[in-house]
Amino acid sequence: MTFLKTFCQFNSVITVTFLFSCGLHAQEQSYVPTEAEVISHAANFFEIDVPEELDYKLLWYSEKYVDSVEFGWGNRDLDFVDIEFVFPEDTAVHISIYSCWQGRYGTNTSEFFTKQRGRWSPTIDISYSHLDSNWFVLSGIGKKSEYIYYLKVYDGPGYRTFLKFWYPKSKSQKVEAVLTQMSQSLKSH
Repeated sequence: MTFLKTFCQFNSVITVTFLFSCGLHAQEQSYVPTEAEVISHAANFFEIDVPEELDYKLLWYSEKYVDSVEFGWGNRDLDFVDIEFVFPEDTAVHISIYSCWQGRYGTNTSEFFTKQRGRWSPTIDISYSHLDSNWFVLSGIGKKSEYIYYLKVYDGPGYRTFLKFWYPKSKSQKVEAVLTQMSQSLKSH
């Protein structure tokens, strides 16, 4: 299967469109939406408590109209949402929530956990991992960067949601309460 990656930049939003040559006809539309539009759109994908001290850095979502049953996608109005948060005074801490239709990855929770562990192992010393029936957590420290990495993946009935944190070890005390609040409240639809 061959594919084409197209990178387009729209007001600091990068759109990545994958067009497969084996019968998939997709049209992806992207623009910089308002905060209210993204919050409304995100509610279709997941629920999460966002602490007041965080600001939205990047608000982005896409609606993909897919004309292909062979991939199991059917006609889907909502493809993904991607939101990044920051502490206003501290850009060294990165927080991202990404949610997409589960069929995009084509694996169950356990298989996806195993794949992610394998991807992390060469560059991150995994210090904590937990696998449940519909979610998992990986956490560790970069082997060269000394950054702390945290990933929670929650599989809902229709969408897979990723909560990602990466930050310098020196910011641990500041981040722990926010990470705990967001991680414990995450539910994917």
